[in-house]
Amino acid sequence: MTIKKFKWYDGDSTAEEHILLSGFGEAILKFQTESPDLGNHNQYVVAIVLFNSQITGDEYDISALSAQTGLQRSSLKITLKRMNKKKLIEYYTSRTDNRKKYIRGTKVLFNQYLNLLDTTKKGIKLINKKLY
Repeated sequence: MTIKKFKWYDGDSTAEEHILLSGFGEAILKFQTESPDLGNHNQYVVAIVLFNSQITGDEYDISALSAQTGLQRSSLKITLKRMNKKKLIEYYTSRTDNRKKYIRGTKVLFNQYLNLLDTTKKGIKLINKKLY
């Protein structure tokens, strides 16, 4: 019995494979939403952008962060306020432009994000073992 073809999965999946893959997706979603510091999708998206900005050296103010995340400014402001309260982000001014407030992630945020990535890797290895 073939259920549906996943874009990233090479071939049609059987019912058993489909159940395994669905379970993996649900497990990652559960971890993502139960993570103490990345409690919702908006915070998760902000974490991804800030993590990447740390690697690339980009600076983001609220406008640039809104454009990168695809979140409306009002939603983003609420998300940032919550994240700031949990000490996940901090605001700073740039040496080149001291009028704008920029946002960067803290060590707490990056630890949570890396924890999620590590859990995802372990889940992928487990599913891969079961599928092949």
